[in-house]
Amino acid sequence: TCGYGVEALEASAPYREETANHYYTYAARTARNLNAQSLVVARSGIGVYRNYNGPRTGDKMNMNTEYPHTLLYNKNYQWDFARYTPHVVCINLGTNDTSTEGADPKLLLQGYKNLYLQVRSHYPEAKIVFLCGSMMNGKALDMAKKAMDTAAEQAHKQGDNEVYRFDFTPQNGDL
Repeated sequence: TCGYGVEALEASAPYREETANHYYTYAARTARNLNAQSLVVARSGIGVYRNYNGPRTGDKMNMNTEYPHTLLYNKNYQWDFARYTPHVVCINLGTNDTSTEGADPKLLLQGYKNLYLQVRSHYPEAKIVFLCGSMMNGKALDMAKKAMDTAAEQAHKQGDNEVYRFDFTPQNGDL
């Protein structure tokens, strides 16, 4: 979603800000193809409860803590949610939470539930879609899918039928 390394010349190139470009991401391309307005809240490495290689217990700052702010890690400027009312909010998190050993499935689920509640409180009419990203596989993919499925099911049980799930096809490097 951030465009991490999307302009790198080789897949093995180290991360550099100069090679990240949201314009070429699936999110931006999808919005352009649908002629839809898009607003993205993203930061490379951030998780729903635990950032890349963070502690099992979670990071003090993650998407749940940073979502309400206009500027990352700066609590002085709160986002004015009344200025932009989306029809659809896509939540594509979990890759960084599960990308290294030590993710806690219960805390991951709680992170999704917390973010869902936060989004829903600001956008009561929006469709919310939990996306399972293409960069996961194996146990990490299974853990993220299970947590997202459970969060969506619990929202449905609470009467919110505008919560959805979508799984991207895992990338394998063929392209």
